[in-house]
Amino acid sequence: MVISLVRTFVFGLVLTMQVVVLAQAQTDSILSPAYYDTWETIQNLKLKAEGDYVAFVTLTRTPKSRLYLINTRSREQMQFDAGMVYDFIPGTNWFTYVNGTDRYFLNLQTKRQLQFSGVRQYRYDDEREQLLLYGADQSLELIRMRDEEVLFRQEQVKQLVSPEDGKQVFFVKTTATEDQIMFYDLRSETLKVLYTAPKGQLDKLVLDGTALVWVEQQETHPELHVLPNFKTGDKMHVLKLEDRNFPKGSQFVTRRTGDLVVRGECAAILFKVQIPKVQTEADTLYKSGIEQWNSSDPELYPRMRGVYDMVNLPREYVWWYTEDRLVELSSETCPVIALSDDLETALGYDRYRYKTLTSNHGPIDLYQIDPYTGTRNLVLEGFPFALNSTLNLAPDGKAVAYFSRKNWWFYDFETGKQVSITGGLNTAFYDMHYDAGGEAPPAGRLYWDVSGEYIYLRDNYDLYAFKRSDTSLIRITRGAEKDIRFEIDRSSMEDRNPENLSSPFTPQKVDLDDGIVLKGVNQNTYAEQLTYLKGNFKVKEILKEPARIRLPEVVSNGKMAVFKQETSNTSPALYVKRAGQEATRIFETNPELTGHYNPRTTLIDYTGIGDQDLKAVLYYPLNYDPHKQYPMVVHLYERQSQYLHRYFRPDDLIGLKGFNPFELLREGYFVLMPDLNFIPGKVRESVTIGINNAVDAALKKAPVDASNIGIYGYSFGGYEAALLATQSHRFKTYIAGGAPLDTYIKYFSVAWNLNEANYYFLENHQIREAGTFFERKQSYMNNSALYLSDQISSPMLLFSGKEDGQVNWTDGLSLYLSLRRQEKPAIFLVYEGENHAFMKPENNRDISDRILDWFDYHLKGIQDSPWIELEY
Repeated sequence: MVISLVRTFVFGLVLTMQVVVLAQAQTDSILSPAYYDTWETIQNLKLKAEGDYVAFVTLTRTPKSRLYLINTRSREQMQFDAGMVYDFIPGTNWFTYVNGTDRYFLNLQTKRQLQFSGVRQYRYDDEREQLLLYGADQSLELIRMRDEEVLFRQEQVKQLVSPEDGKQVFFVKTTATEDQIMFYDLRSETLKVLYTAPKGQLDKLVLDGTALVWVEQQETHPELHVLPNFKTGDKMHVLKLEDRNFPKGSQFVTRRTGDLVVRGECAAILFKVQIPKVQTEADTLYKSGIEQWNSSDPELYPRMRGVYDMVNLPREYVWWYTEDRLVELSSETCPVIALSDDLETALGYDRYRYKTLTSNHGPIDLYQIDPYTGTRNLVLEGFPFALNSTLNLAPDGKAVAYFSRKNWWFYDFETGKQVSITGGLNTAFYDMHYDAGGEAPPAGRLYWDVSGEYIYLRDNYDLYAFKRSDTSLIRITRGAEKDIRFEIDRSSMEDRNPENLSSPFTPQKVDLDDGIVLKGVNQNTYAEQLTYLKGNFKVKEILKEPARIRLPEVVSNGKMAVFKQETSNTSPALYVKRAGQEATRIFETNPELTGHYNPRTTLIDYTGIGDQDLKAVLYYPLNYDPHKQYPMVVHLYERQSQYLHRYFRPDDLIGLKGFNPFELLREGYFVLMPDLNFIPGKVRESVTIGINNAVDAALKKAPVDASNIGIYGYSFGGYEAALLATQSHRFKTYIAGGAPLDTYIKYFSVAWNLNEANYYFLENHQIREAGTFFERKQSYMNNSALYLSDQISSPMLLFSGKEDGQVNWTDGLSLYLSLRRQEKPAIFLVYEGENHAFMKPENNRDISDRILDWFDYHLKGIQDSPWIELEY
C-alpha cells in the first residue's frame, strides 16, 4: 500500500512537472521573435449611426489584414478578407467594403451580399435601392439591387460627378471623334448631351449645387465653361485665356482636387493657370555643377530652388462669372494663397521673405485679400510660421485666430480689430511644461465650431469657449481642481472638405449641435475618461477607467460609446458602453497572450532639477520573484510617465515605433522610463539630477541590483545618455544611438532630412541652449559629450544609420574616435542605408539583439558574444 501511494505521488509529480514544462514551452514560443509578425491591433474603427454595428480591421506586421463587423447587442460577428476601405451607407442597412479589386455590398438585415469588380466610384439611391457604379474599365452602370439587373450602361466614361442627393449624374463620354458631357436623371431615366468638344479636350468636370463647370483644354486657347443652372438651362459663360492676355502656352491646372472650384451661390469659380516657365537664377545655379551658398539668401542653398520656383507656381484667380469679373489672387508678395470654403476671403503670404535661422520655417507676412476686388490688407507682420497649429482661418472666412506671446488672439476682417481672447485671465494658455528655448507653444489645439460662432481652446487643464458675437469666454470643464487635463478628441473633428482650400491655415472644426467627445486624463494616475458635450455646454461623463482609451465613437447623445482600451498588462480590446450599464468587451486582440504575458508596472514619484515634481514608470521583469535582485536598464528621453497604461506588445527592442521594453523584461531586467525637466542652458545638470533621483526612487521601490544598471537612449535620448556618461559613474554601461554628441559640430551642420541648418535645434529646440553659439560658447562646450569625453569611464556602445539625415553618423564617429584615442572601451556600429529611423526589419532585429547582448555582457556577466569580446 505504501509503495502504491509513493508510486502515485511520483507519477503525479512527474505529470505536474510535464505540464509546467509544456506551459513554459508554450510561453517561450509565444514570446519569441517568431510570434511578433502575428501580433494584431485594431485600426480604423467605424460605428453605424444607429449604434447597432461596429466595423474595424485588425492589422499585423505582415500585409495581412482582417475586417470585422460586429453587432453591438447580439455580439454576432462577421469576418472578411479586406483592406482599409469600408463604410456604412448612411440611413440604410447596407455596408460596403473593398477586397482587392472587388467591392462588396452587404445588407446587414438580410445578410445578402453583392459583389462587383473594378468599382472606382458608387452612388446609392435609397428610394429605389439602385446602385450607380463607375468602373475601372470606364463603364457606368445603374443596377437594381433586388435582382442585379442592369438598367443603364455607358462605355468610355472619363469622369463622373453628381449632386448630393444622387438623383442625377453628369459624366464625360468619349467617342471616336469627340468628348460629350452627358446628363442622366436616375428617376426619369432620361439621357441628354449637354456639350460636345473634339476628342481629348474636356477636362475636370466640377459640380456645386446646380452650377456645372468644365475645362476645354485646347492647345492654343484653353477655355473655362460654366453652366450656372443645369436644371433651368441658364446661359453658359465662357472664359478664354487668349482673350484675357495670358501668355501663349498658358494652361488651366486641373491635377488635384481644389485646382478648380465652383461656388454656385456666389457665382464664383476659383481656378489656377500655369503660364510658360520663366527663366530664373536657379536654371544656372543648379546646372553648372557649382553650388553657390549665399549668406544673404532667405534659405540654405538646397532649399533655394523652392524660392526660385515660386515665380513659376500656378497663378490663382477668381472669376465672378455673372459679372465677368476676373481677379488675380496670387502676386509676388503673396505667391501662396489660402481661401475660405465660400471663396469670400483669401489669405496670402510668402514663406521665403525672411531668413530661416532660429526655427524650421521663417516668419511670414500675412495679408487678407478680397477675392472680389483684389485689395490686400496686412494682418500680421513677421508672424512665426507654424501651420494651422498656431494660426487658422474661421470657417466663415471672416476672421483668423492665432497664438502669440503666450496668448490666443482673434482678428476680425470686417472691423479690422484685434482682440486678445485669453489675455488678462488668471490661467495659462501656453504649455507650462515647455522648457526649451523660444516662445512657448499653446497648451492645446484651437477648434472652431462649424457655425463659426464659437472658438474652443484650452489651458493646461480645461476647455473654454470663446463667443465671437460678444467676445465672452466660457469655462466648460472643471479639470484643474481634480488635476484632470481635458481636450477635444479627434473623433469629434468634422471631415475636411476634400478641396482643402484654406491649407495651411485649415481650421479644425467640431459641431456642438452633433455633440463633442472630450477626453480627460488624470495627471497623477493617468486614468482616462470620456465625456460628452452638447449645445448647452453641459458635460456628461460617459466612462472613467485606469486605462488608455483610443478611437472612441459616440452616438445617441452620448448614451452609447464604442472604444478601444488597453492597459499595461491587457492587450487592446474593443468595448461597448451604454448609459447605466458597465462597459462590455466585444472583441479581444491576441487572446493567446492571456496568462503568458502580464507585465507589471508601478508609478514612481521623485523630483528633477529645480525640485520640480516628476514621475517615472517602472516595468518589472516577467516571472518576477520579489526575493531576487535584478539588473535595470534606464531608457532616456523627455517625458515618458504617460506610457503607464500603454500595452507594449511582444516586439523587437528597437522597431519602427521606437523603443519597446518587452525583450528586456523577458530577459529579466527592470526597465525604468523616467520624466525629465530642463533648465535651458543646463541640459547636462538637468539630466544628471533627474536620472539620479529617478534611480534612487526606483531602488527604494523594487529589488534592483544597484551595481548593475545600464543607460539607453536614442536621438535626443542618446545625447542625454552620453552627457550622463560624462557626469555619473554609478552606471555600469551606456548605449547612445543616432545622437547629436557634440553641440559645436551640430550647430555648424545641416539637417539633411529638412535641408536646414541646425541653429534652431540647438537654440530653441531639444538642446535648449537659448542663445547662439557666439553668445554662449562655454555653455555649448559644457553640454557637449565629445568635449567632456575625457570624463567617461564606463563602456559605451554607439550606433547610427549611415544615411542619417537628422543627426550625421559622424557625430557617433567623433565620440568613438575620442574614446579610442583615450583607450577606453567603446564600439561603434554603422548601418548602411538607414536614416534616422531604421526602416529595414533585419537591421532593427540586429540592433535589438546587440543591445540585449551588450547589457547581458555588462550587467549579467554573460560573456558569450564574440562581437563584443573581439573588441576587449
